Amino acid sequence: MSEQTSDPFSKIIHNYSVGLKELRNLSPTFLYGLKKYYPKAFKLYDDFTQAIVWIYVLDLLKAAERNGLLREKKY
Repeated sequence: MSEQTSDPFSKIIHNYSVGLKELRNLSPTFLYGLKKYYPKAFKLYDDFTQAIVWIYVLDLLKAAERNGLLREKKY
């Protein structure tokens, strides 16, 4: 994806497609073993993946909302 793309949705879709492609390469037993035998390493992995979702993607969604590409939430 070009860094010139300013559309937040395109960036989100690109990041998730790359992430899903990489996730397919990870064995579930690898993650299970990491969690069981290397809990500190698993925590680093888990914190990283959470940061991607809650920081980067959330910021892109807020940018989309500011640009009028996403409706403001109504409760």
